[in-house]
Amino acid sequence: MTRRDNEPTFFALDYVTITRDPRADPQPGRPARPADRRSRKDRPASSPLGRTVCATAIAPTRRSHPHVGNRADDEGTDVTIYRKALTDTVHADTPTGAPEQLLALLDRLGFERQTLATAGPVYIWHEAPGHLDEAAKKQLATHAVPWLHKAGYMVHITDDVWDFAAYTDAATAMRDQNVPAPPPAVAAARTTERPPGTHRR
Repeated sequence: MTRRDNEPTFFALDYVTITRDPRADPQPGRPARPADRRSRKDRPASSPLGRTVCATAIAPTRRSHPHVGNRADDEGTDVTIYRKALTDTVHADTPTGAPEQLLALLDRLGFERQTLATAGPVYIWHEAPGHLDEAAKKQLATHAVPWLHKAGYMVHITDDVWDFAAYTDAATAMRDQNVPAPPPAVAAARTTERPPGTHRR
């Protein structure tokens, strides 16, 4: 069966009401009522059918773009850095309409800018490069924090992508380095050719 785009993809049972049919299992000493042999359409509305079932179709939630939600908008931060649930993708969300200055800073710090134009708004977010391993992604995410703080931005980073050593190294490097850049290990990995068949998640 072919499903049209505007049809729901599943049904959820909203409620079920089951009433006792007085013709079944009569009380002791009372004879059972004869069965009503009339067709359903000929029965009066008051005829006890014994069961009422109501099922409500629930339309599926439609996502307008692959990156669902914006945690910076939700949390009131300038940047929220976190690992997307059930993936190894590290996101850096910025508020809707974030200034180009902030977006460009995340670019320089090693994140990859993602853009999706729609009939309405243009969605922009950043991700750690997908070819990096888990440790390198954590270094990239944490290394960005002191640079963002220095630029005056409010940042929230979740514990699962926090690397204390990377933060200390970045804070120390900032004393002698004026231009934001990715951590050295990540910068070196960016210049290395990706293995065949590697795809960004």
